[in-house]
Amino acid sequence: MQKFGYKTVMQVPRLRKITLNMGVGETTTDKKMLDNALADMTRIAGQKPVVTLARRSIANFKVRAGFPVGCMVTLRARGCTSSSTAW
Repeated sequence: MQKFGYKTVMQVPRLRKITLNMGVGETTTDKKMLDNALADMTRIAGQKPVVTLARRSIANFKVRAGFPVGCMVTLRARGCTSSSTAW
């Protein structure tokens, strides 16, 4: 606090959450790519990721609305502080 010249504790920045996101483009052709991405994200974050779905259909990318296209994890409180110090 004194190092940066903050006068009160409320001026000190703090982390509320860290969001990790991974988009997997090959899920339209190979479903195992998403399983591998989920396993990697679980190892990185230490908790189970949520599968993200496509919001819209895009013909050029061969993606339909509702197709799984990636995964994400939100780290809050304890997980947030322990992960930020590891990086």
